[in-house]
Amino acid sequence: MWSSGVGKQTLTARLKMGHPMHLHGHKFWVLGTGSGPFPYATVKDVPSSLLNLHNPPYRDTTELPPSGWAVIR
Repeated sequence: MWSSGVGKQTLTARLKMGHPMHLHGHKFWVLGTGSGPFPYATVKDVPSSLLNLHNPPYRDTTELPPSGWAVIR
């Protein structure tokens, strides 16, 4: 499931085990991840303590936690 907010994407995994997420030919900054459903209306609502906005890793793959979410940019 994709939902966008302010140039960022939220990915939600509905699996009981973690799952890698990969974008062919693209890299992205991994701003944060968490367990359970994404509990915020938009990425703007996420507390800054849960997002790495100063030095996020730049990757082409990230691991979605079991039944969890990731915010990428």
